[in-house]
Amino acid sequence: MKYYSFYFLCFIISLAILFPLFFDYDPYFIDLSQSFSTPSWLHPFGLDEDGKGLFTQIIYGLKMSLGITFSVIFLSFIMGLVLGTLAGYLESWTETIIMSFVDLVLAFPKFLMALALVAMLGSSVFHLIFALTFSTWAGFARLTRAELKHLKKKEFVLQARALGASPFSLVFKHLWPNLMNVLCIHAVFQAVAVLIAESGLSFLGLGVSLENPSLGSLLGQGRNYIFSAPHIIFFPSLVLFLFLLCLNNVGESLRYYLDPHKVEN
Repeated sequence: MKYYSFYFLCFIISLAILFPLFFDYDPYFIDLSQSFSTPSWLHPFGLDEDGKGLFTQIIYGLKMSLGITFSVIFLSFIMGLVLGTLAGYLESWTETIIMSFVDLVLAFPKFLMALALVAMLGSSVFHLIFALTFSTWAGFARLTRAELKHLKKKEFVLQARALGASPFSLVFKHLWPNLMNVLCIHAVFQAVAVLIAESGLSFLGLGVSLENPSLGSLLGQGRNYIFSAPHIIFFPSLVLFLFLLCLNNVGESLRYYLDPHKVEN
């Protein structure tokens, strides 16, 4: 099952990236004469209220959702790694200040914090990435700090320090490489949470606009026709559900193979 999940993720990500490059098809072409058409061989997911093909809209929407999710995870990973390292390695007042801010961020529900930030800043892709990053980085920082404090007591780190390794050498050559497994596992599960949050905000109209839709905005568009034309909301929901399910399965597989604490648990 988990191997199939990995293959499906590779297929859907490749489709989202390569389809716009090889197929010159306008996903926003309007044909009102075919509004609400049901799935057919020509349009496997049917057409929406404007006669636009749902299949291509979902492909472009998935590409937008994946781009936002990747950007948020990448920025959160870097911020959490740097700040968590400063807190765990320097300790003292630096750790107190950083971890107090981390605790403050983690005290608020992630989705509500992102919702409040986007509502204040306005709806745009940049503001959405900023809001989701601000509510996600703290988990990476806390995990980095906890793992780094654990690794500092390991024999190989103590030996490197006794041999005169500089702080930068300890961090870059000994500590960070041993943090990557745990952080990569955390990143996959956070990607699931970010994708859900992005879809929820776009569904509410606070994410990306319908001119450049994501899966969430397609769901928000389809809710108005849930009874009259259910295919408009069914297929985006199905793609989002399958993608999240497979991503979660891949995360579980990574945890099984890479988590250094799995024996202890």
